[in-house]
Amino acid sequence: MKAMRSAVLLALLFILPGYGASLSGVVKDPGGTSVPNAAVSLESPKISFSAATDAQGRFEFPSIPAGEFRLVVTHAGFEPFSRTIATGSSSAPLAITLQVAALKTVVQVSAGRSTLRNLDPNYQAMRGASPRGVYRVNNLLLTRDAARFTFRSGSFSFLPPTLGRVTAGIFIGDGNFQLNPSSEIAAKHLTQISGAGTVDEDFSSLVVYFSDSTFGEITSQAETMDESPDAHRDVLHRLQEQLRSRDWEPETYLQRIIDADDVPNLDADLLAELYNGTGGSFRAFIHGRKHPGLRFLLNPLGALPQLPAPEEVALLNFDPSSAADGVWCLSHTVEELRAGGANSAEDKRLVAPENYKIETVIGSNQHLSATCDVQFHALRGGVRAIKFDLLPELQVSRLTLQFYGEVKEVALECQFVKGLGRQHWRRDRQKAKAKGQPTARIWLPHRALA
Repeated sequence: MKAMRSAVLLALLFILPGYGASLSGVVKDPGGTSVPNAAVSLESPKISFSAATDAQGRFEFPSIPAGEFRLVVTHAGFEPFSRTIATGSSSAPLAITLQVAALKTVVQVSAGRSTLRNLDPNYQAMRGASPRGVYRVNNLLLTRDAARFTFRSGSFSFLPPTLGRVTAGIFIGDGNFQLNPSSEIAAKHLTQISGAGTVDEDFSSLVVYFSDSTFGEITSQAETMDESPDAHRDVLHRLQEQLRSRDWEPETYLQRIIDADDVPNLDADLLAELYNGTGGSFRAFIHGRKHPGLRFLLNPLGALPQLPAPEEVALLNFDPSSAADGVWCLSHTVEELRAGGANSAEDKRLVAPENYKIETVIGSNQHLSATCDVQFHALRGGVRAIKFDLLPELQVSRLTLQFYGEVKEVALECQFVKGLGRQHWRRDRQKAKAKGQPTARIWLPHRALA
């Protein structure tokens, strides 16, 4: 009986296939950042295996048959990766780079909101995301150029990742913000507007948007807590309500350049940085105890693109009721100034317009239609997303791109919101009607591309 059992065991050993091979690798995006939660599968006519990448983008199949397989890697927002590989006992780790998925659509926009607007799934996810998880911190220091953020005690919560990158977080607790301007002229201007040559502000909450290493720096020094992020969500929603609305009647210069027709769309800006590979930005919205409207901005492409200024570092104070409202600091980076490379003529644009042609027709029904052809070229490699500044009165019916004779369908994201231009148009129209003058008026953007 014992001999029979041995014979059966030997037979099974000969029948079962050999699983002595293994396969491992790491998945990254075009910028070299690890892509977590990517689906990885090995497929053959007889057997298949599946796995997912970890937080560092790594995957492993520790025990698989030797032979030929089809390796497939997929993740939302990226093109599927597929390759035929041969597995063996000594397979070297694979380095896989996923390419960002191409977006192709034609958008028709009428006077109202189009049902096709904002079709990019990554933009939709960023726009509607809510914070997840809570991280407790104590005496955490973040240094960004000439600014220092000290989080004495409190907690962070972060929005879920987009394209494998976390780009926003909310802090609640006891913190301190300090800024020591990197140039003498910046310090003098700060003194004139705020009364001091440096900034030292305690704060109770902060929302930060970033495309740099902020998430890793914070979580590596934080303790994960089993707590609800509801309080962090409330702080984020209050800021979003402020950022996503316009001041119809700006009271100050700062409101006119930031919160009127040129109100920023941080979600679109961050997504463009991920698509274009132009990361390194850091935007902190500080609820200070003395100044609740402070904003610290650090962007390699220019802290205030609304202005014809290439400086990368800015500190703003939103307080229309105070004489201290305004741009407190606008400067080049400490590194540039120390190296002597600061230049006010720097070109931060991603594309450069060459020419544009506008054809307009006024019909017998007094309706105006126009066609605008814009020709431009890229100033940097890898540009996939660019910003068009459109006046609130402009209605776009169709957008296509033409590359060397080949027409490409493109995704279009537009928001039509009442703004300063509409207010001026209404006033002028009322005055013209009172005088019996014609009321037809064509409004053109003062800056076609940025």
